[in-house]
Amino acid sequence: MTRLPLVVLLAVVALGATACSDDTDAAGADSGASASSQPAIDAVSSIAPQLESAVRSETYPMTLEEAVARIDELGLTPAAPLQVAGYRYDADQVEFTLCVEDADSGAYATYNTAPMSVRQAGDSGGCASADLTR
Repeated sequence: MTRLPLVVLLAVVALGATACSDDTDAAGADSGASASSQPAIDAVSSIAPQLESAVRSETYPMTLEEAVARIDELGLTPAAPLQVAGYRYDADQVEFTLCVEDADSGAYATYNTAPMSVRQAGDSGGCASADLTR
């Protein structure tokens, strides 16, 4: 009988190791963050929730240009070489995805307000390579 808890523990550890081997987290976000994408992750993780908080009782920005303008008005513009370079508003869900990229390296990160989390991060390709529907 004392072996059963050990077998169960080993099975749980093995399942956990298998689950962690995927490239996405439990919410479906990419887990490939690296040192080069970390500044974009930090910036988008700060900007997106503050933008949503500011526009929650107003009209959400509909375009990238409107989002950038509102971010500028709020004093949330990231420091160069980071820039807000991607935005997608989902009117049906009243949520958005925001993307910040490093204009020099192309590292980027996206943040989706539906799960309130970073969804993607990459070392190159910039926001143009990101899936803003996630």
